[in-house]
Amino acid sequence: MAKFLLDLQDLDAAGKHLREAIPPTWLRGALEGCGIAPAGEEGLVDVHYSRSGTDLILRGKVKATVEVSCARCTVPVHVLLEAELSLMLVPASDPRGDFARGRRGGSKGGEYEFSGAEADMDVYEGDEVALDPFVREALLLEVPPFPLCSEDCRGIAPPPQEERSKIEVDPRLAPLLKLKKQGN
Repeated sequence: MAKFLLDLQDLDAAGKHLREAIPPTWLRGALEGCGIAPAGEEGLVDVHYSRSGTDLILRGKVKATVEVSCARCTVPVHVLLEAELSLMLVPASDPRGDFARGRRGGSKGGEYEFSGAEADMDVYEGDEVALDPFVREALLLEVPPFPLCSEDCRGIAPPPQEERSKIEVDPRLAPLLKLKKQGN
């Protein structure tokens, strides 16, 4: 069931506002399988939505703190994700929404290149719109591709010298170890 629902009944050009907390349980479910976890605190969805003819215009922000692994040393890192949410939703019957439903006409080599205007467009049906997939996508797009615990992180440290002497060498690498010892 959707957590963030927009009520479209009696919606006009002046619009309505949705400001709602993002619970850690929702984040956990939405980000499952992505290597990202909620950092324990609530996030926030804060959007204003209105009609322009039959189109639905939505602008706002999404904010949440998540925990990811440092790309160098793998320790958990808390990252604040703040995303702008800007959407135009067109009725499902509108031909402008064909790309969103997977009917990508005029494709070259099986791939569709959509314009910047289409990137912020999707479709809606009925008197309610679930924002959950849009909130999830906005947060995922803000996750840094190379998160670090600190700029001077040195990465995973090698084991101490006394532990290194106890490590057994894979027999398949023995010839390389022999060459290394001959070079010293």
